[in-house]
Amino acid sequence: NNLLQKLPPEIRLAKSLSRLVLLNNPLAESPACALEPDTTGLFAYLSALLEGVTTGKGRFAGHRMLEVPNQLLESPNIVDLDVSDNGITQLPRNICRLNELQVLNLRDNELTDVPVELGLCSSLHTLNIDGNRFKELSTNICSMARLQVLTAARNQMKVLPCDLANMA
Repeated sequence: NNLLQKLPPEIRLAKSLSRLVLLNNPLAESPACALEPDTTGLFAYLSALLEGVTTGKGRFAGHRMLEVPNQLLESPNIVDLDVSDNGITQLPRNICRLNELQVLNLRDNELTDVPVELGLCSSLHTLNIDGNRFKELSTNICSMARLQVLTAARNQMKVLPCDLANMA
């Protein structure tokens, strides 16, 4: 619980910094404001994190993440989360904290399954799992009451679950 309101301009010189956690700070501006236009990596991640927390739209495509940021899971106002094109191998069980989540893009990761708890995201209507390593589709996906759009191309599935036809 610090009182950090903005990042110092010198932060852009921290080329070897691979992780910076700034939870519970009243940042008044996007961390990207303190950086030069060609700065990428960590600072693009921080900017996306701040945008996700403030607007409800988390855009983390291609950030080379191995997991969904915990900071987002503490922001129940997220409605649209794009973590496509990363190296994510599993979703955290506490993803169910995202009560308002409507759109989840998990395209092009390394997922083989989704946790049962994803079914507790009662507002979820669009799920993209294209380009992962699913060998079968979990029946828990079929229990998602509001799911209207499911894209599952470019996986390793041979059959679809019988429950798919009985979706609520």
